Amino acid sequence: MAALCRSYGVREIAADAAHAFGCVPDLDVGGLGVDAWFSNAHKWAFAAPTACVLWSRLPLSHVVPSWGSGEGLPYEARWTGTRDYAPFVAVERAVAYLKHWSYDGLDAVHYSRAGLRDALASLRDAWEVPAAYDEDQCASVMGMLRLPPDLDVSHDVPGVPDTTGKSLRKRLRDEYHIEAALGAFLPTPAAPAAAAEGRQGGQQ
Repeated sequence: MAALCRSYGVREIAADAAHAFGCVPDLDVGGLGVDAWFSNAHKWAFAAPTACVLWSRLPLSHVVPSWGSGEGLPYEARWTGTRDYAPFVAVERAVAYLKHWSYDGLDAVHYSRAGLRDALASLRDAWEVPAAYDEDQCASVMGMLRLPPDLDVSHDVPGVPDTTGKSLRKRLRDEYHIEAALGAFLPTPAAPAAAAEGRQGGQQ
C-alpha cells in the first residue's frame, strides 16, 4: 500500500495500525515504507487504555506548545497537565508480559490466531456460510465472517446510530449481554442511479 501511494506522488504516509501492536506477528515497522506508524497498546498488548505507540522517521512537534516546547515530541508530550500517567508508565511491564506469555507452546499472538480460526470455523459450520476471505493470507488475530443470508441486519449500518431499536446489535446486547460490532454495507437507493449516470458519462 505504501509503495502504491508513493507511485502516485504521496510524500508523507502515516499508517493507522490501531490493532497491530500485539496482534500482528513479526511486525517490522521500519520495513513498511511509511513515514509514521501508530498503534494502541491496550487492544492486544495488555496495556491500560490511552497508552499508544508512535514511530516516525520525521521530526515531530506537539500541536500545542507547552512544557518542553522545542525539545522534540517525547519531551513535549511528557507533561500534559492533569492526565493520569499510570497507563504510560505501565507499558514496559505490559510489553514484557506480552513477550513472555505462552500457552500450549504458543505465544499470545499465535494462540489468539488459533482461537480465531477455531471460532470462525465453528460459526461457518453452524451458519452454513462460506469463508469471507483466504484465512491463510491473514496474519492478524482479527477476522471477518459472512452472516446467514436470511438474517436481517438492515438496521445495523456502520457508523449510523440505530434510532429504530430494531438493530441486531441492540438485541444481542439486551437479550444475550453480547457486544458485537455488526454492519450491513447496503447500497443506498441513489447508488444504482449514480453508478448508471457515471457509466453513461464515461461512454459519451
